[in-house]
Amino acid sequence: PTARRVSSIASRLPGTNRLGFQPSLALSDRYDLEKGIQNSGDLILAPDSILKLTTHKLPASLRYFHPSGIIASLTATYFDQTGQFIDRSGMIAQEGDDQGVVTDVALSYRFPKRRGSATIGVNNLFDRDVRFEDRNSYDSDDPVTSASPSAFSDERTLYGKVSLTFR
Repeated sequence: PTARRVSSIASRLPGTNRLGFQPSLALSDRYDLEKGIQNSGDLILAPDSILKLTTHKLPASLRYFHPSGIIASLTATYFDQTGQFIDRSGMIAQEGDDQGVVTDVALSYRFPKRRGSATIGVNNLFDRDVRFEDRNSYDSDDPVTSASPSAFSDERTLYGKVSLTFR
C-alpha cells in the first residue's frame, strides 16, 4: 500500500505558572492515502473478500500538556473508503463505500521523572456506525487467525492503559 503523510504543527500557550513551567498546546494533522488492493477479477485471489480498496484518512489532533503531567487529547479523523468486495455467497463482486468522522478523546497522566504514564480514553466517542475495512490489521492470506484491532472502532470503546519505564 502507498501512504502519504503531511504536516505537523506545535505551539506554546502564552504565560507561565509560578514554577516557571509553561503549559503547551499541540495541533497536528496528517493525510493518509492507501491504495493497496488491486486484484484481478479472479475471486480466488481475495481470501479476505476484498478485491479493490482505496482509503483516504485525515486525522486532526489537539493535545494539551500541563506541567503537572496531565495530558488531554482530542482527535477527529475524517475517512473516505471505497472498495469492491465479494458477497457472502463468494460468487458476486459488489461495490461498497463509507465516509465520515470518528472522534477519540483521552486523558493521560505522566508519572514524575518520566517513569511511565496512565491513560483512560474513549474511541468513537459519538458511537458512529463505521463500515471500515482495515487491511493493515490482519494478514490477507489468513484474515481470521491474524486479526488485530482496526484503526476505527465500530462502536464506542472505553479503554485504559498503563505504561511503566524501568531505568
